[in-house]
Amino acid sequence: MAALSLAQILGSTRDDVARYMADTLIKNDQFFGQLPFVSTGTKSAFSYDRKVANPAVTFSARDAAITDDTSYTEVTILGQTKRMITQQSVDRSNAGDAGGLDAVKAKRAESSIAAMGLKIGDKLLNGAQAVTGTLVGAALTVANGFSITDVGPNVIAARGNWQFKYTHTGTFVSVRSPTDPDFGTPVAVGTGTAAKVYSYNRDSWVEVTHGSQAMSASDAGYVVMSGGSGEFDGVFELLAGQTDRIIYAGDNGGALAFTSLDTIIGMVKGASRPDKRLIMGERTWVSHQALVRTSGGGITMAELAGQQVPTYNGVPIIVTDFMPITQTRGNTSANTSVICATFGEDGGLVGQYTDEPMGNEPNATVFARGPMGLTVWDLGMSQTAHNSTVRTVQSVALALPNTAKIAVLAGVNN
Repeated sequence: MAALSLAQILGSTRDDVARYMADTLIKNDQFFGQLPFVSTGTKSAFSYDRKVANPAVTFSARDAAITDDTSYTEVTILGQTKRMITQQSVDRSNAGDAGGLDAVKAKRAESSIAAMGLKIGDKLLNGAQAVTGTLVGAALTVANGFSITDVGPNVIAARGNWQFKYTHTGTFVSVRSPTDPDFGTPVAVGTGTAAKVYSYNRDSWVEVTHGSQAMSASDAGYVVMSGGSGEFDGVFELLAGQTDRIIYAGDNGGALAFTSLDTIIGMVKGASRPDKRLIMGERTWVSHQALVRTSGGGITMAELAGQQVPTYNGVPIIVTDFMPITQTRGNTSANTSVICATFGEDGGLVGQYTDEPMGNEPNATVFARGPMGLTVWDLGMSQTAHNSTVRTVQSVALALPNTAKIAVLAGVNN
């Protein structure tokens, strides 16, 4: 199934219920409304390939020996959509006084759909699974020995433990996730240092900290992955470790500048300007308009999936209420970011959603079914109160298929 955004669904579907639900969701956030989503079917797990690097091109003399270039790799990213739920009960007697049970259920469902849109809009940027790792191995975990101080994105605790290997000569550490065929490249982690250590799949990593205690011999252990907030990983979490895709407005934050926007637009490769998107918060959008007025220019508009949106140098601007304004840069902590990306299955960002299985249950019937797996269930009457209950469910996640098609300007303080 092709990836479609809510705005595209709203403009193309003839299903009145789907149009109503898409319209309710899209009103809450432009970013969520314009981001295309692709179905994972009825299974929550999904995977996609990400290109890591292009091979280098060299000049070669005739009759010279040729060496294979192994820099081009594709990693398989494993992810999982996360289920979001809101459930509300309606007192049947009060419903009668308010225009009828079905009408009140519909109002409850509408408010739940709007709340779902707000939550997804937030988590597309700020979501984090918050999985933690605990190293197990007596010789490795002595006081001031090795510890796991951070866990990268797309690590699902339920998949099991990671293997951990320490090689004493060179103080090398290597790890292997349970879904990888082998350990990743060993990384030197000497005493008093910390480093990201990647599994065979270079999207899977843990940060390993080595305290002041020197090891005496090679050893092995495992990392227990646990916890998790139940959220999916948002843009900033998926970019953790992708430092080459981030530039900064200043060492301690800095003002928005046209040159900085031009830089991140140029960093996004393989797409024309109309296919790129600038994503910024309301505060930055106000600052951008001030820059335009100061320069003596004007705001240009373009049509994007049936909506009129502002542009900068031919790149559509999407304004979101959920861009964080408390990011730290140097000694300042009131900074925000601007993202430039393409959307889609070969782009910098694409959403994923899981369809609810079709069919009713003995104690539940489908009240309404909408786009991107959004389903409202009627759970019938409570056994302990004279209430009828409606449940709204949607399972979503975010994917980052191509890091060459996303760039971030961070540390913006206005």
